[in-house]
Amino acid sequence: MHDCFISYSHKETQLAIAIQSLLEQNGIRCWIDFWDATPGADYAASIVQAIRKTSVFVLVLSQNSMVSGHVLNEVNSAVNAGVTILPFKVDE
Repeated sequence: MHDCFISYSHKETQLAIAIQSLLEQNGIRCWIDFWDATPGADYAASIVQAIRKTSVFVLVLSQNSMVSGHVLNEVNSAVNAGVTILPFKVDE
């Protein structure tokens, strides 16, 4: 089980990796799509399942993520699952 799920726009991939690295260096196990999604599995279902199994949802909040349909779906899944959302604002 992961401690947190990292949600981000793919335009901020490098920043998401940096956040993941910092958290994991401090003992917080992170779920991030390109490392943890199972190849060949239903991608959307694996994301929803990962969100439901996590304690904290880290949202890399940017102009790009605010218009991403995928990020909005992930936030909605986190809200519906009652997962704590921690926004990490990266731009104006």
